[in-house]
Amino acid sequence: MADLTELMTNRADEGATMTLMDPKSDLTRPYRRDQADPESAPITITCLGRDSKVWRRMQHAQQSRRLTAAMRKGKMKFDAEAAAADALDLLVACVVDWDGIELEGKPWPCTEANRRKLLAGCEWMREQIDEFVDDRATYLGEGSPNS
Repeated sequence: MADLTELMTNRADEGATMTLMDPKSDLTRPYRRDQADPESAPITITCLGRDSKVWRRMQHAQQSRRLTAAMRKGKMKFDAEAAAADALDLLVACVVDWDGIELEGKPWPCTEANRRKLLAGCEWMREQIDEFVDDRATYLGEGSPNS
């Protein structure tokens, strides 16, 4: 009999660390702290998964807000800008740490404001993070192939 505990994404609340990939290399090489030095440490970002309590709580609040507004107006209307803003909010909330990110040659702390500024300005980075948090295999429980 298969034990399904190994298929539960219970590590989504703990977070997992991804290596940021270099968009100039078609995402085949890590993006390094010193791009001129191929031996320098890669930049890493730690993220909660889509099955985390943070993600689900925020997504439910967003859906409730949209549906409540639609019910008040008596019609459903899709707002692409609002959906994009909501998606950014979810990723900002799920990035919990980073290592190696600098601004103007100084370490840049992983604050909510800095995460928002970085993710709003770097579409290529946001896409990598979005794919990472969406990969449930990253967050599988003990005994999974990725633990």
